[in-house]
Amino acid sequence: MNIFFTLDFEKSKYKYKYQALYHFIRDLILNGKVKIDTRLPSSREMAVKYNVNRNTVKQVFEMLIADGYVSSVEGSGTFVAYSPTKFNLIEKSSTNLRLSKWSKRIPSSPSKEKPIKATIDFGGAGFSPNLSHFPIQDWKKTIYEATRELNFLTEIPGYDSKGLIQLREAISAYIHRTRGMSTDPSQIIIINGVMQGIGILSQLLIDEGDKVVVEEPSFSSIQGNFITSGATLISAPIEPGGFSVKDWDSQLIYVTPSNQFPTGKVMSLEQRLNLLQWAKKKNAIIIEDDYDSEFRRKGRPIEPLKVLDYEDRVVFLGTFAKSILPHLRIGYAILPSDLVDEFLRARNLFGSYTTSALEQMAIALFIKSGKLERHLRRLNRIYSLKYEAFMLAIKTHLPDAFDWLDTDAGLHLFASWKHSSEKYKEFTKECLARGVQWESANEYYLNPPKQQKAIFGFSHLDEQEIEEAVKLMGEVFEKVK
Repeated sequence: MNIFFTLDFEKSKYKYKYQALYHFIRDLILNGKVKIDTRLPSSREMAVKYNVNRNTVKQVFEMLIADGYVSSVEGSGTFVAYSPTKFNLIEKSSTNLRLSKWSKRIPSSPSKEKPIKATIDFGGAGFSPNLSHFPIQDWKKTIYEATRELNFLTEIPGYDSKGLIQLREAISAYIHRTRGMSTDPSQIIIINGVMQGIGILSQLLIDEGDKVVVEEPSFSSIQGNFITSGATLISAPIEPGGFSVKDWDSQLIYVTPSNQFPTGKVMSLEQRLNLLQWAKKKNAIIIEDDYDSEFRRKGRPIEPLKVLDYEDRVVFLGTFAKSILPHLRIGYAILPSDLVDEFLRARNLFGSYTTSALEQMAIALFIKSGKLERHLRRLNRIYSLKYEAFMLAIKTHLPDAFDWLDTDAGLHLFASWKHSSEKYKEFTKECLARGVQWESANEYYLNPPKQQKAIFGFSHLDEQEIEEAVKLMGEVFEKVK
């Protein structure tokens, strides 16, 4: 049987002829175009037909034999040894794949209309640092220095899966210097960002049916993580006076005390002490997410809840995603001493190595050299000016549309719409038509409020863009109110 087909090496996606010929023959077999037991042309015939070296054809035959697609019979030739139709592998089964109960608890993402590209967008990138302000030359120099500092990795037999000791020591010194928190490097574990930490803690601390307290509003992704682990969520509403501690029937709570997301409220000392007393009474664990605490417009960063944690009940989660570079995805967990080994065992189920040693060393050097704190001081000056420009524009052009929550930290503003839902829809639609959009905050609530809430990120915009956008919003509001 003649199985020759046209093969154009010039148009092949493979660089070398042997690769192109191998995949060409293999695909013919996999697609059922050549039946099982069909004798292939000889290597000589193949070489002539496709204008390749005979040794190339022999190499291809050997690869096909090794993979089980063909077999060779001495003196008789080379034969196709595989047929997808024989094993009934071409037609896809209509049976759905079996998924676990865990998978079925994953919350569905809310359906959203295809986003329209606005000229000025207060959402998305506005909640992240403006990378144009990052000292990239300093970072490059630090990376080069880090490569020299890593020679020891070739000289030691093992690697500490908690993360480089140099980075854990640098973090310990940094948070003591800037946040007043004393911690031993042995209680610090390097993780791939806060969400990995949340995922591990969910597996360690939540049984199906357990109740977990979360702030309302709070991150939808973290709510979903707890729900998927089998938890029932208890809402802890962020009230006008801030966080109010109740006698919750739970042994786990998630909070953002230094800069509540998305409202920006700071948990008072009294509220923190009440929360710690509740945790003591319930023998509970507190997960403290240090969200955006380094970006403060007034005064130094607020002391973490962990500072008051005399009973060792608080897990402190921090990240360098915003203070250095988002793409690094390097964070850290400071754990109660009784939880360190268990957390590490759980993390190691997915691999005992954490993030890149090179980037860990670079961050350690970046901290020790003082470059991180210098960078953050500069960012805080820049973001303070943007915040002031935003607040001035609101007072000038949009004083009556929203109630704005004045905060001392963070990269966004939280606001409550003062009018009807119908007016809000009309307002947002007309603003979008004129090139300005922002993000709704209602999706961050377990029990969405009737009043419309909004978030406006400003870090990526300059002062002129902020002024123009708010002025336009003011013009639209005058039209629709």
